[in-house]
Order: sequence, then C-alpha cells, then structure tokens
Amino acid sequence: MTERDVSEVHAGRVSLTLTQYEAELLVDALDTHEYWECGTGYDLPRRNGVVYLPEDGHGFWTDVDPGPQQQTGIDQARSCRAVASRLWALLQEASGA
Repeated sequence: MTERDVSEVHAGRVSLTLTQYEAELLVDALDTHEYWECGTGYDLPRRNGVVYLPEDGHGFWTDVDPGPQQQTGIDQARSCRAVASRLWALLQEASGA
C-alpha cells in the first residue's frame, strides 16, 4: 500500500479517498462476499442472491437455531452489510440524494 492509496491511518482506522465508481464497486464486492463466502461457506440459507439472516424475517430461523459455524457466517454477513450500508450512505450523501 502506498501513501497515495491511504490518506490517513489513525487508531486502527483508515481513511481512503475513492471515486464514486470505486465505492460502488466495494458495495457490490461486499454483497458478493456475503452471498458466496458467508452464505455458501457457512451453510446459511440463501436464494436469488440473498443470504437470509435471523433478523430478516424470512421464516427459516423461526424453528432453527444457528450452529457455531453458521453463527460465524451470520456475524460476518452482518459485518459486510454494516460496511456496505455505511458506504452506500456516503454515496447517497455525495450525490445529494
């Protein structure tokens, strides 16, 4: 990583300067990671590009508790969603929407 890639590193946080395209690409990459790595890798219920987490209310988790491996996948999927949500909010703010 070069100095121009990372604008600032402070207390475990990294500040980046990205184009809108690059930020959108990261949002898509996080979504893909959630589906293929978290969903497939940890045997989470998924369909049509969506991984179903307990809080999504799709009924799968009503009668089933996640095992330890599935819980790891759920936690990772939640992290992906949180970062993607933050990036998406920044994109919306930058576009004035």
